[in-house]
Amino acid sequence: MCTLNKICCCCNLPIGAVIIAILDWILTGFQCILAWSLLHAQLIYTYIIGFLIFPHFISCPLVIISYFYRKKILPMIYLITGILRIISLIGYIIMLFIILDYRLEIISTTFQLIQIALGIYYWICIYSWYKALDSSEET
Repeated sequence: MCTLNKICCCCNLPIGAVIIAILDWILTGFQCILAWSLLHAQLIYTYIIGFLIFPHFISCPLVIISYFYRKKILPMIYLITGILRIISLIGYIIMLFIILDYRLEIISTTFQLIQIALGIYYWICIYSWYKALDSSEET
């Protein structure tokens, strides 16, 4: 799989991984707050947030810790929860349009699509950091 040498074309990989972790932590926190505020309206989505996305919220600071301690297990947790988060967001969009036949949720769907796109980019960035940690431990 491809890896990146610089993140956002300007930051080196370790600093970029920390920036990505902070941005993703804010984005995931906003998504958790949004889901808990919709507790009665979309009960299924709230359970998805609780079981799949909240662990991702917890794993974002682990990437920041991996900058200081250089342990491979810390970004690996982010990579696993990141995939689960992307899958749950795709499942939510499918639920909205196919199962519930919602057509009025344009703002929510747009927010979810942006999160999927950013989540994939963030995942690739943290994967690159994970591979860099792998090569630094071998030498």
